Amino acid sequence: MFTVVGNYASYCAKIVEAYPLPEKKFQYEWPEQRYGDLPTIMMKICHDACVKSGEEELLKSDPFVIVERHHNILCKDGKVKNHFAPHTDREGPANGPCHTILYYYQIDEGIDDVGLHFYEWIDRDKEMINQDGGAVATFTPVTGDVVTFGDNIPHCPGEFKTESETSKVRGVLAIFIKHPQEEKSANAGCMRWLPCLR
Repeated sequence: MFTVVGNYASYCAKIVEAYPLPEKKFQYEWPEQRYGDLPTIMMKICHDACVKSGEEELLKSDPFVIVERHHNILCKDGKVKNHFAPHTDREGPANGPCHTILYYYQIDEGIDDVGLHFYEWIDRDKEMINQDGGAVATFTPVTGDVVTFGDNIPHCPGEFKTESETSKVRGVLAIFIKHPQEEKSANAGCMRWLPCLR
């Protein structure tokens, strides 16, 4: 269901510097970029994740990559909530088939249910996820961990809450490598014997 790529704690400062949050924002999504145009450190993370999961062919097409940063500051009785239900990343910024990489750049100790839970399908064609059966696997990250998984895998982050009186941070970069789509020709949908009016 998922592949643990490794721990990249030594890269945390550089990654946060490469993807700074706008002022007063705790979540941000950057416009898609080609793999070859990413900052070097992000290219390495994408490369390592794809190689480790056997998806290195995906990078040969210089695919579009979308990076989304979530920086949750938690404290006891705080109002930060996880608004995700079990889902697949096709429903997110990639808006279609994608390979997902999660880079946990800061996971403070003292956060409960910080794991990423994975689920099974009841009916993939009808997009029905088995939520009643509970998670079938969980990845519990620490600072620097990188985990990756393929297209259309149902998952959901935990509730990530704390009883601590002092602030705790859960910081993650979600990286979506879009699968190449077949380009439609300019005359797609036109009859061969009629000129195509556009």
